[in-house]
Amino acid sequence: GPKRDCTAAIEQLMAEHSPLYDYLYPPCGVAVAACTTPAVPTNLLVTAPGLSELIVTWTDNATNETSYEVRHRNLTQALSFVNEPSLPPNSTGTSFFDMPAFDNDLIDVQVRAVSEDCVSAWVSFQVLISVQN
Repeated sequence: GPKRDCTAAIEQLMAEHSPLYDYLYPPCGVAVAACTTPAVPTNLLVTAPGLSELIVTWTDNATNETSYEVRHRNLTQALSFVNEPSLPPNSTGTSFFDMPAFDNDLIDVQVRAVSEDCVSAWVSFQVLISVQN
């Protein structure tokens, strides 16, 4: 649900000007129900059959996940993470082609399980791009 901004100035402003504020948002200091963190995926494996493709597989250990998130970055080129589209629950792999890389680049791929507002830790696997002649 919506989260309340408990900054004093905003609290005062909203209390004075919006009678619905207390109705719509939980009061400050009231604990919001905690979600259950999904289990971390294991056995992450990444293979790189070419310069621009990565194939990613893992073991789905979560029972309450709503999706999986996958991201990757080129460590050799010091690039930022690229986020792939979220995957449905019970996913155990994906592949993508949107990764520019050169021979001998080191690629870091990370996967995590997501359950509403709770997420597992990222699991990381690094693969060296190697083009066979």
